[in-house]
Amino acid sequence: MAVDTLGHLLALVVTPADEQERAQVAELSKAVQEVTGEHVEVAFVDQGYTGPQAE
Repeated sequence: MAVDTLGHLLALVVTPADEQERAQVAELSKAVQEVTGEHVEVAFVDQGYTGPQAE
């Protein structure tokens, strides 16, 4: 799930419970860029999104 600074939903990716969050970051990032017209430059995430793919 991605929200703006006011908590409004920007994008949502639903996956099976046995999937790692970090494996889904590319799909979620793409969805955020699509709905924002590629205007997101900085994103704050929890510790589930770590590693080279999230960077």
